[in-house]
Amino acid sequence: NFVRASYMLNGNYVYMFGSAAGDRNAMAYVARVASGNVTSYSEYEYWDGAEWVKGDEEAAAPIFYGPVDDMSVVYNASRYTYMAIYRSSTTGGLVYRDAGLPEGEWSGEKVLLLDGTLSYSSPSIVSVGNNAVTFIANEVK
Repeated sequence: NFVRASYMLNGNYVYMFGSAAGDRNAMAYVARVASGNVTSYSEYEYWDGAEWVKGDEEAAAPIFYGPVDDMSVVYNASRYTYMAIYRSSTTGGLVYRDAGLPEGEWSGEKVLLLDGTLSYSSPSIVSVGNNAVTFIANEVK
């Protein structure tokens, strides 16, 4: 469930948001690890829908349904909000979701860019300053 992954640091934790590869990437998952233990796979904790479970990737429950392709996640401190951006097969455009906690409850898809004539890949989100958020994507021609 973490073949495609996006990492972000918030406080003492590094959060890993991921999805499976290929056609199985219909769901997003989250794991966390203390920032000093990023290279220690056995130290990762996975959200199982109710609590954090250490060392058991199979326990991970979906935090939202996509499909999510390439995903980027940030925490915006001024809004106390986690934000995830990805290309949606539901809308055909770039969308984002937000939540107060990394494990959710995540909002529904909010459209950032919807243009049926363009194709985008590698969306990224950057939280800059107190209130600014920048969304970045590559146009595929």
